[in-house]
Amino acid sequence: MNRLSTEIAGPAMYKKYREDRDGRWNMTQRRLWQQIIGTVRLMCIVLIAMHSAFGISLAGEKPQSIYTIQISSHRDMEGAEREFERLTKRIPEDRRDSLRIEKIGDYYSLRLGNFNDRSSAEELSRLIKPDISSHVVIKAYFIQKRIVKMYGRPDISGGAETGEGPSPELLSKEASMQGEGLQKQGVISDMTKVNEKILEHKAQEHPGLKLKGKISDLCMACHKGLKKALDDKYVHYLFKEGKCIVCHNSHVSKEKGLMVEELDALCMGCHEGIKALVDNTMVHGALRENNCSKCHFAHSGDNPGLLVKKEKTLCLDCHEDLNSQMNKPYICGPFKKGECSACHESHASPVDDLLVSPPKTLCTKCHAPKCKVGDVSIADRVKDTACTSCHSGHSSADKGLLGPFGHKVFLDKICEECHEPISSGGAIPTKIEGKDLCLSCHIKSTSRYEYVYDDVHVKDAQNPCVVCHDYHASTQKNLTKKESTLCLKCHQSTERRTEAMMDSFKSSSCEPVRERRCFECHLPGHSSRPLSFRADDIPLCARCHASQHKISHPLGPDVKDPRTGQPVTCNSCHSMHSANADYMLTHDRTRALCIQCHTTK
Repeated sequence: MNRLSTEIAGPAMYKKYREDRDGRWNMTQRRLWQQIIGTVRLMCIVLIAMHSAFGISLAGEKPQSIYTIQISSHRDMEGAEREFERLTKRIPEDRRDSLRIEKIGDYYSLRLGNFNDRSSAEELSRLIKPDISSHVVIKAYFIQKRIVKMYGRPDISGGAETGEGPSPELLSKEASMQGEGLQKQGVISDMTKVNEKILEHKAQEHPGLKLKGKISDLCMACHKGLKKALDDKYVHYLFKEGKCIVCHNSHVSKEKGLMVEELDALCMGCHEGIKALVDNTMVHGALRENNCSKCHFAHSGDNPGLLVKKEKTLCLDCHEDLNSQMNKPYICGPFKKGECSACHESHASPVDDLLVSPPKTLCTKCHAPKCKVGDVSIADRVKDTACTSCHSGHSSADKGLLGPFGHKVFLDKICEECHEPISSGGAIPTKIEGKDLCLSCHIKSTSRYEYVYDDVHVKDAQNPCVVCHDYHASTQKNLTKKESTLCLKCHQSTERRTEAMMDSFKSSSCEPVRERRCFECHLPGHSSRPLSFRADDIPLCARCHASQHKISHPLGPDVKDPRTGQPVTCNSCHSMHSANADYMLTHDRTRALCIQCHTTK
């Protein structure tokens, strides 16, 4: 409508025209917006479906909670890369999937595997145990930007962005909160583990939910007994700082006490110094059983190290055989006072009997050698000999702590029975060389043991007797050497398999295997049976397991194993060092074990 028609039609008609035009425009506009909104809604539905089905993030990368194997942590990339190269040689190629270096704060961590469930991670842990004994399964975040190096991915190398990882400011703040003094005391070797756990819990907090108060106050509102524990003489650092959620899940858990993971893995996550010590060393039984709470309180206590009892009482509760030695006339000073840790490490040690250092070093810290034969000093000639080859570290009925088990002529100090007359400064030769000296008293014809001189263990020895026996004194009957030292020098692969088996099934029903008492079943040099067994398979096991043999699967020469054609024995179903199921069975007893023989044709 032009200006002339407007003037002719008048203002009223023009107003109506504009209203009609605007109405049509508004309707078109509304339809357009409805189409746009509908399209956007459809796109959102598609994106949400893709996120649910394929894990495609709608807002960039977010932390993905996974189970992985933590192997080690390093302050610099160079150290981490050296460890990475070492691991690629030790871990079989089919198990190197997701072997990587992650930069977490200021540290470089070596990790292996990426699993949605803990059981899969534990299965890989069990498989790599013989190759990498020092590691732990943890729950962590898998963040791509943290990864600086990954096996089989040459495109990932060099520095990585910290990305979604803990910010340096937050890590520094948490480190100061956790107490730098704790590291200086050597209680925890690396605070990174503690900080990671705290940061993971912080990331899980819901920003839309506001707590009624401090976490520690909320916990102690119900757990009132724990509040009194804060007044104890010794208090666990995290408990004192109110960091309950570092160890406990606030809602649910598969572990007793709502622990965030298994107790041993949880403790080792912070106490890396102990974890590192466990690798390739003698390990205390309680630690081998992953039972930290057997000796330590988790929150607080009245004894140093949060021990559940005083040191002397705690040790003698398990080592009951040492109680009787307290009554002997000659007692070692630290042992009499119950200061076991003066000579022994409480967790693990590279020295036999968990000693803090080799005997010749440990003993001479308190007393110099004063060894004599009659009036002739031989101290200069035994200075490099282990003191425990003649002396007990605890007590003895004989002056000088000789024994506790000893060669009779040695305890009676009749040295000339075996040795030529000893003079000052001279050598200490024996009257006869080699095994003939021993056999001059231990006559073969009257012995209950056979002598197998072509046995692989002794055939190259000048005196086969001293391969397994001490000739002066011993901590064991029959003057045998300790198997954990003697046998494992060669049988390292058997030890790795045994360790892996015991870690997988937590306990072993066979006490000699659990305590490494090899001579209970094997007699090298005195048995011509396979594996130097002390007796035939069935009688050997029945020595301890008499009741089980009354209700066992049919055994003996009349029952043939269809796989081998040989008689069924205990070893047909059980494996003493490489069991894959409970009761030291080769297969699970519910079905897999049975169908090894009982198959349908």
